[in-house]
Order: sequence, then C-alpha cells, then structure tokens
Amino acid sequence: MQARQRQPDDSIFRVTPRNILGLEAQKFKSQLLALALSEPATYFTLRDEVYQKIVELNVEMSYNLYWEILTVGTVADEQIRVLKRDGNYFNFIPNLPESEVNTFALEVAEAVKDIAERAVERVMPMEYKDLAVRRSKDILPTNV
Repeated sequence: MQARQRQPDDSIFRVTPRNILGLEAQKFKSQLLALALSEPATYFTLRDEVYQKIVELNVEMSYNLYWEILTVGTVADEQIRVLKRDGNYFNFIPNLPESEVNTFALEVAEAVKDIAERAVERVMPMEYKDLAVRRSKDILPTNV
C-alpha cells in the first residue's frame, strides 16, 4: 500500500499571512485616511453610519433582549419553555418588576455600548477625524 502524498494545505497550522498580519486591514485603513483627508464630510457621514449600525443597533437589541426575557420570558417572540415529565410545558415567565428590569437592561446596554464603541474606534479611529479636521483647516482660507 502506497502512502498518501502530503498536500501543502493539509496542516491545521498553515495560516493566511495576509490576514494574520493585517495586510488587507492596512489597505482599508489607508483608504479611510485618504477619504478623511480628501472628503471629510463623506468620512463623517460614513462614520455616523458605521456608528449607527454597530453601536446604536446593538444597544437597542441588547436592551430589548433582556427586557423581554426578564419580563415575559420570550426571545425573538418565542416563549422560553421546557417540557415537563407530565407532558405539559413549564413556561418561563419571570414577571420581574419593570423598574428592576429597566435598571438591569440599561446596565447591559451600557456595557454593550462601551464594547461597540471600541469596535468603531478599531474600524474608524478618531485620529482620522483629527487628521481630516486639520487638513480641512489647511485648505480653508485664513481670512474667513
């Protein structure tokens, strides 16, 4: 019996250096910097859109998720329940006081906000904003 010939892609240790070393991300950062410097208004519009998609949507979704679970026991309009030995369902409906749920859900939403804002900073750092603002001031006439 002849041994199978090893293929270059057989190893679980083989990686994609372009990805691991962030080469594609670096190209993206360069494109963002070019956008920030050449079209600050477009950059800010894009940053607002990214912020809305990453931060605002996740904050609202996390708040609503915990509100629903801790009040009526649902996730995505589906009741949390377990089948009991007698063949009937036990529905998980905590009915916690709304003031307590609100406090907890806001704590979760704030934690999500902090994490999501860090994600935005990774994708579109404020340093680009600062560079774009400085560049805009250089372009504007000084006697305005």
